[in-house]
Amino acid sequence: MDARPAEGRTTLLTSDITPAVGWLVGMVFAIVDALTTWYALTSLGMHEGNPVGTWAIDHLGLSRALALRIIIGAAVLGVIAWGCVAPVPRHRHMVHRACRGLMIGALVLWGFVALSNTLQIAYVRFT
Repeated sequence: MDARPAEGRTTLLTSDITPAVGWLVGMVFAIVDALTTWYALTSLGMHEGNPVGTWAIDHLGLSRALALRIIIGAAVLGVIAWGCVAPVPRHRHMVHRACRGLMIGALVLWGFVALSNTLQIAYVRFT
């Protein structure tokens, strides 16, 4: 088995996932987050753990707060995805790398939230 240089592994890791795919995965996580939050609050009588989410639900209502969460998430992820390929005049490589890092961080965080919601629902529902 031949050892590949670290540069090749890094390039392979980041080039397999395009910004559009990253945005799409983020939107799947956002929808799962919204659906699980809605189900937990309406059907199971659970409480929102995020103080900003609680404030939004209290002031906007559940449906509008969840829709706003998805819309803001889509916009932020869209800007980050665009930053991954943006034709910036200076420090292009640094900007693209920073946006890829932000995209990965956002996807990991939102994926964890969606998974956490699902596991909490499963625990309450089946125990």
